[in-house]
Amino acid sequence: MKHTLLILLLLLSTRLSAQINPEPAPGKAPDVRPISKLSWSTDLKQALAKAKRLHRNVFIDFTGYYCTNARMMEATVFKNPEVISLLENFVLVRLYCDDDTPDNKANARLEKKRFKTVAIPSYVILSPQNKKLALFEGQTRDEQAFIDFIKNSTPPQSE
Repeated sequence: MKHTLLILLLLLSTRLSAQINPEPAPGKAPDVRPISKLSWSTDLKQALAKAKRLHRNVFIDFTGYYCTNARMMEATVFKNPEVISLLENFVLVRLYCDDDTPDNKANARLEKKRFKTVAIPSYVILSPQNKKLALFEGQTRDEQAFIDFIKNSTPPQSE
């Protein structure tokens, strides 16, 4: 009886887990829910062009579909009202690095070659002229440290 109950509970929890976080169809990326009402691009070139037009810095989120540290940041730090308010002043781009698609592989190469890290998540602030201003590697539970990282980045340079 105990074994039957244990097996039933295991099957039920597996079924519920699949409903909460369903596996993507073959060849499809998982559905990743937005962090907030912030608008994120997935194209760095377009983000840089927009940043030049708006005279704003670019905030890059190097992330992964299956990265628990990235999800933790989204569930905590990125829900902080001060973080949201600060990010509203940036052109935001989210670059996924943990999939075998050509775009994801290119994002991972960019992170490694240009920013000398493979940490996921990593956060980079670029000027509208594509100059690296700041880098924050990995996840943190220290929301103030993340706020300071954003605040201490150099403001955009006028052309």
